[in-house]
Amino acid sequence: MERRRAKLVLEREPSDSCRIFITGFKGVGYVGYIAVRHIVKSTNATRVGYLLTPTLPPFITTYSGRLALPYELYSWDKFLILLPNVTPNMLDSQRLAYTIVDFLVERNIEEAIMIGGLSRRFKQPSDKFDMRIIASSSFLLKEKSINVPFLEEGLYVVGPLAIFLSVFEVSKFPTIAILPYATIESPDPSAASRAITWLCKRYGVNIEVEELHKSAKVIRELEELEKLVYKVEERRRLGTLYM
Repeated sequence: MERRRAKLVLEREPSDSCRIFITGFKGVGYVGYIAVRHIVKSTNATRVGYLLTPTLPPFITTYSGRLALPYELYSWDKFLILLPNVTPNMLDSQRLAYTIVDFLVERNIEEAIMIGGLSRRFKQPSDKFDMRIIASSSFLLKEKSINVPFLEEGLYVVGPLAIFLSVFEVSKFPTIAILPYATIESPDPSAASRAITWLCKRYGVNIEVEELHKSAKVIRELEELEKLVYKVEERRRLGTLYM
């Protein structure tokens, strides 16, 4: 295995209609991972392969009755999807990014969509947009007008998403990152649903997001319950102190 590459294993050929690459990671609000996993699950996407890195994590889980490998490739409609079930370290992120971008060029994939999250505390009260974007130079060359504001200067993307964006930029591969505002305290399925809705409008596909809305409601209810329990415990503690 080359020092700067991961090993990509194809179990079957992706659909000939694949033209768009999608991925996302467990960053702010787990937005990217939640969105990508939901796309794979709700569309019954077909696993077409996986990637291996020199430092595979010492844990594994299951999905749909089989082992879920750390980095899996899926195909659905016009999309080739990388589902990272674990968060790669810095070196593996670079290996994965270089391997993926070479594969996309080889397969004539047209552009990449990367999904992440942006802390809700950066959103201004007067801001009518619920997300920001980052686009590579090659993406902007072919698409001058985008109806979502760019990420403000001084704000940073970090982690695997940042590494993928850098590698795709220097590789001159057209790439756009979608960053819906999200909570940083817990997973944010609602933010993931907004990213998917944007994707559906752009590419004319239909992916249901009702399940994500339900999950978001459950999380909000659990958070409210936790706050209530905390208040009760705090009052009980204070009452004990002042008896």
